[in-house]
Amino acid sequence: MLRKCLEGIAAISVLGLVTGCGGGSSGGGTGGGGTGGGNPTTVTFAVGTPAPTVIATQAGTGQFTTATVNSGKVALAIPSGTTKFAVAYACPSQTLFAVTLSTQMTLEATTLDGNNFSLFCPSANGPTAILTGTVDASAFNSPNESLEIIASNGSWVYGPGPLNTPNFSAALPSGTDRVALVIYDFSNPNNGTNILAVKNFDNQTVPGVFNGGSTAVIGSGDQVTQQLISLENIPSGFSSPSVTSFYEWSNGGSFVTSQSTTQYPVLPAGATEAGDRYLTWAVSINGTNPAQQVDVWSANSTPSPLTISFPSPWPYAGPTPAASPSFDLNYSGFGGTSGTYREVLLDWNSSSTSENQSQVFVSGNYLGDSTTVTFPDLSGLTGFAQAPISGTSVNWGAEILQSTFPAWQLVPANQTLTAVSNGGTYTVP
Repeated sequence: MLRKCLEGIAAISVLGLVTGCGGGSSGGGTGGGGTGGGNPTTVTFAVGTPAPTVIATQAGTGQFTTATVNSGKVALAIPSGTTKFAVAYACPSQTLFAVTLSTQMTLEATTLDGNNFSLFCPSANGPTAILTGTVDASAFNSPNESLEIIASNGSWVYGPGPLNTPNFSAALPSGTDRVALVIYDFSNPNNGTNILAVKNFDNQTVPGVFNGGSTAVIGSGDQVTQQLISLENIPSGFSSPSVTSFYEWSNGGSFVTSQSTTQYPVLPAGATEAGDRYLTWAVSINGTNPAQQVDVWSANSTPSPLTISFPSPWPYAGPTPAASPSFDLNYSGFGGTSGTYREVLLDWNSSSTSENQSQVFVSGNYLGDSTTVTFPDLSGLTGFAQAPISGTSVNWGAEILQSTFPAWQLVPANQTLTAVSNGGTYTVP
């Protein structure tokens, strides 16, 4: 998704990046209603944790109005004859390095995109308890090899730790976890992170004692194998692609497995479970304009050789500077409206310690033949950030995406998501 959004979420949960930082569709068919018969269509938005501080909805092109959460959901009635709707929400602020970040998001869609959605806010889920245990990793004794303890509850990672220290005390989120012992190889600094072995343990209680107090052994039988990656259609003048592979657990945990452009690791059978999958993210960057990028996400449940084909790049000079600008996101590289959507982002500082981020996600069905995305003015609603004032320096980002599946879902197994993006800076007049 948008580069800044992706980089922030990737450190917490790889799959959050694929839904964008905002709304994610949870299916729901083709909507219905809005075409006659007198009955409205009800669109629901499930509220995740942490919950937004304020939510507003819009039916058709009417006014945004503040919504009420009932039983963890917001319901919006779309009148008969209307298909378009929107939801905007602000997330709890987060403070990092003495700077407080305030984020708000807007999703614009139609009943063709579904009628059940989820609203997500960035989470700072961190360690709350201690898991202790003993590991025998003596089969791996290179100084370039390291042991990490990875828990599914919050995708929290403990490590790296030296292989010759068998006892560990890992600060992890509380709960019943799926936990993995992972041996990483850092022998080639130009090839990034690569795993050598993985061993899986279910139903580990945090706080508690790992593996029932017995020493957990990870050895040669837990080593990974490899599948090939092929890269095609790298744009002229763009960098050699960066490829990061992940393994995602069925319950949502995930971890980096490789940063190789030629192959990705395949876990041993004992470390895999039904519903798990492999996820690969490939990106290539314009050599003279780092904001211009092409991305491909691929997911597969059964490991096999992977061919990644990059889209044509998207040159774009940016919007006309304004407090609430409009973006002309015209790109001929993707066809049709199904599975397509556009994302735009503004990021600005309102003081030396306050940063604001506003994002808009728009489906191809909502836009139809149009390519224009406009930032809604939400400043009149309590709880939403004021638009940047005159003289403010604003960073902007824009992305156009096409998937082989309906918009705003996590990338399903054996599907791909392709994206082109650009960005820059302007000053509000």
